[in-house]
Amino acid sequence: MEKDLSINAPSTFECTGCSICKVVCPVDECISIDLNEDGYLIAYSDKETCINCNQCQQVCYKFQDVHNIEYKTPLEVYTATNRDKEIQYQSSSGGIATALFSAGIDLGYTIVGAMFNTTINRVEHIFIDKQEDLYKIRGSKYLPSFTYDTFSQLKKHTKYIVVGTPCQIGGLAKMRSAKKGYDDILLVDFRCFGHPGYTLFDKYYKHLQEDINSSGIKTINMRSKNVNWHQWGVSIVFNDGKKYFKNKFNDLFASAFITGETVHDVCLTCDIYKNATHADIRVEDAWAFVQNQPQETLKNGLSQIGVFSQKGQKLFEKVKENINYKPVEFDYSQGEWMKVKRDPEFMENLKKSDLKLNEILELFWKKHPYKKRTHVWQWLNTLNIYKKYLRYLPKPLKEKFIDISVYLVMDLKKSWIKKAK
Repeated sequence: MEKDLSINAPSTFECTGCSICKVVCPVDECISIDLNEDGYLIAYSDKETCINCNQCQQVCYKFQDVHNIEYKTPLEVYTATNRDKEIQYQSSSGGIATALFSAGIDLGYTIVGAMFNTTINRVEHIFIDKQEDLYKIRGSKYLPSFTYDTFSQLKKHTKYIVVGTPCQIGGLAKMRSAKKGYDDILLVDFRCFGHPGYTLFDKYYKHLQEDINSSGIKTINMRSKNVNWHQWGVSIVFNDGKKYFKNKFNDLFASAFITGETVHDVCLTCDIYKNATHADIRVEDAWAFVQNQPQETLKNGLSQIGVFSQKGQKLFEKVKENINYKPVEFDYSQGEWMKVKRDPEFMENLKKSDLKLNEILELFWKKHPYKKRTHVWQWLNTLNIYKKYLRYLPKPLKEKFIDISVYLVMDLKKSWIKKAK
């Protein structure tokens, strides 16, 4: 029996929906990229048209044991912020990605990054070749991106800077090395901790329509710093001009996301985000260096940038003109995704049309009251007084303090809201 060399073959890991397999497939319409029932992008190969050429497996995350990836040692690591305070404030951390892309455009690169398309309420990769359009791809989008339409249009012997998740960039790196003519693509990834699916966002959008504002989303910032960098939240401008902001503990989408229950299962087994990168440059929040930072930095954010190739080094030399930066030491072979004992009922409830998102979260907290501790611990960690003093209390006292905080932050607040209604 012929070995299955298609994208459907059993593998060590699961599909992340990066679409690189479809980009390299020589048969039109053989591979489809669609959302599954949980709202995650999945690739599937048509058995009738597949020619078993194995090109898809050669670039696919599913068919590499990421634990055996050779760890790339960074040439340089920095903490940095954009000198433009407005850009820094609008960005998810320190505004370094915008600085990279701006310098790239000056050097003749076309930028390929993710934008939230409010017309269809989906994230998709787009081409950017003008400085004034960089705002379109600024900030975090906690959803999978539809990449095929853009990645399939990458032209040979053309300068691109492509930014994406580690699995997307990993696939492009393999394509870059396997196919001639794509040497001018510079790859940027970010330390990704996983993403929820569109089943969550669609439920959230229904909540916005029914309970907040029915005019539709004009712009959305999924990691707004209206409070500060630590206590980020979701900020929306609706089509009728009205504005909305709630921090990550009160907004339903953000609150569901930080429980970890909606993160794609395959993301929880991914080691690329913490132990290896195929990128020339990796950008991320500088959480490892927040101690003893000035108050302005804690409010507006701090980026970390790792330079992993000479190509990335050359771009970063240009970027230095527009940023404040400091060399640091960072071990890229360390780091852990949070330990999450998943409750499958959460995802099943998301698919039920008769349950609202707030009802799903209330059921979750009722069933898992101990998980409120993690939720509130994250909230406490945004408070400087807790970070500086209270977290160092003896364990029994600290746990009692968190229990009281759970009651004040979640239970008592919920009872007040019910009385107000």
